[in-house]
Amino acid sequence: MDASLIVAREALIDEVDLSADGATVVYSRRTTEAGENVRRLWSVPFAGGRPRQLTHGRHVDHTARISPDGRQVAFLSDRETDADQVWIVSLDGGEPRRLTSFARGAVALAWREDSRALAVAAHDDRSPLLAGERAGRTPTARVLTRIDWRDDDTYGLLMWPVHVHLVPLRGRSRRLTAGDWSASAPGFLQDDRVAFLADLGADRDRAPNPQLYAVPESGGEPVRVVEQPGPVLAWTLDSGEILCLAHGEQRPGDADPSLVRAADGAIVGGDRDSFCAAVSGAAHVVHRSGREIVALRGGAVLATVAAADAIAAAGDRVAAALVQETGAADVYALEPGWPPRRLTRHGGDWFRRSFSPQVSELRIGEVQTWLLSPAGAGTEPLPTVLAIHGGPVWHWTPATELGPQLLVRAGYRVVLPNIRGSYGFSWEHVDALRGRWGDVDADDCHAVLDHLVEAGLTDPARIGCFGRSYGGFLVNWLLGTSDRFAAGVSECGVSSQVSAFGNSDSGATYNIAAGLGDTLTPAGVELLWRQSPQRHAAAITAPLLILQGEDDLRCPTSDVEQLFVALRWLGRECEYVLYPDGGHTYHRTGRPDRRADRHDRLVGWFERHMPARARAGAGVRRV
Repeated sequence: MDASLIVAREALIDEVDLSADGATVVYSRRTTEAGENVRRLWSVPFAGGRPRQLTHGRHVDHTARISPDGRQVAFLSDRETDADQVWIVSLDGGEPRRLTSFARGAVALAWREDSRALAVAAHDDRSPLLAGERAGRTPTARVLTRIDWRDDDTYGLLMWPVHVHLVPLRGRSRRLTAGDWSASAPGFLQDDRVAFLADLGADRDRAPNPQLYAVPESGGEPVRVVEQPGPVLAWTLDSGEILCLAHGEQRPGDADPSLVRAADGAIVGGDRDSFCAAVSGAAHVVHRSGREIVALRGGAVLATVAAADAIAAAGDRVAAALVQETGAADVYALEPGWPPRRLTRHGGDWFRRSFSPQVSELRIGEVQTWLLSPAGAGTEPLPTVLAIHGGPVWHWTPATELGPQLLVRAGYRVVLPNIRGSYGFSWEHVDALRGRWGDVDADDCHAVLDHLVEAGLTDPARIGCFGRSYGGFLVNWLLGTSDRFAAGVSECGVSSQVSAFGNSDSGATYNIAAGLGDTLTPAGVELLWRQSPQRHAAAITAPLLILQGEDDLRCPTSDVEQLFVALRWLGRECEYVLYPDGGHTYHRTGRPDRRADRHDRLVGWFERHMPARARAGAGVRRV
């Protein structure tokens, strides 16, 4: 199967904004043109109507924000320059106007209430970590004194700090912050101060704890506005009160965050005025109206595609990019007391033309599980691929990425279990995995597969496993501790926790917080090694395909290559595929030809080693 044909049809809507009067929705839509990713901005009336394209050309336009007066849209784009700049376009359409010229680009923006200026976070021109830095020439040296110089999620190598600027629509910009630290999430408080998230502490690399700070528009020293016991991830204003999405003091850095009202400290749940709440294997849209929390589901399972930027609210109106059951996102209008109204179709129509999976929900012990099956499959035993999500503090919804859908299209059942460590169920469900990777999670995977085999839905001779990031770790682990799998695909995973402690962008801080161990004591190393698939490499006999972004900083090549070398030395069947320029999420954000190649290899590996057309066979033994 040629996945390039599917990728060429693919459309992605994952960013949404709503005008202050609740009348107009603006969203970004990604497509593929001439072999490149293209993003354009679109608008659609909240009341319904024909979507209208706001920006044109082969550019990547994103992070759209409608001005409070509803007249203009500010957005980030790579048009004219390689680095993202702030652009302005009328909500009625027309030619965009460039507003900034930051040498290394802008990364975030927010409007002032009077619609006459923006707060913009942008990279500094020069770096405090580079010696001999000159334009057009690589620096003499990188001088590092902290361990937070890289981050796969945001800016890659963190050589150039990000700071806040006041950018008027007319006139000169003013820099508001400076220092060898970085700011994020800029915005305005009601007293006209500019607020942002930052960690100014001396130990911010070892114990990152960003909090909300503010400075006057004229500049000055940052003053802490809110202090929470754990890191603040996002913030917003609600009727003059500051709401912060923050982690609790005692929980690992990626555990369920809570929404904290700065005025009284009450935890109300969620992440913003309108937000995504992970509940029982679905990401439901929730809206805050005063002090009430109202779930907007309309009787159907609606899952948000991107919780951070896929939801926006104005009063009781909510616009969101949602997936109904399974598929690709479209823009929906949501209002209390009314069923969701779909405003667009050009986000999900390509999926509906290409795929028709059957979706069912199972409860297997403590594990809520989604099962995707080929249309008309019935209850016959089919070859089955166990798909394991990343995180591990993440969860599956029926709306999964393209890889599992392609497997279903090729004739496989795909099982998506929310094993212990997944969020959206209880803190105890998450905490059960703390310091126990390869233990309770592996038990849950086997329990799910045992159930499917006993129910006659899965051919025990044709079971495969696939996962990325933490899911890649568990694939590596399962293949080394069980012989029930006919083949496995591990993507951007972990092999040696010992090496990941120092090589990952978040290895040291995450491993210690998650109870995985450390390299500071013999006991800490032993704990890391006990939870490392590398220690079971000699027991892996099933064919393994390793997919890897070459520039991945979260699960770097230096880790997984140890497993590849070991398996090759042992003469086992293993392929290692590297994608140039690929970060940790290259499967979603990479160049179209690389995404298509990844999809083809994923499906092709299972077709080679456990073909869907084969007969059901006698089982294999699990050790």
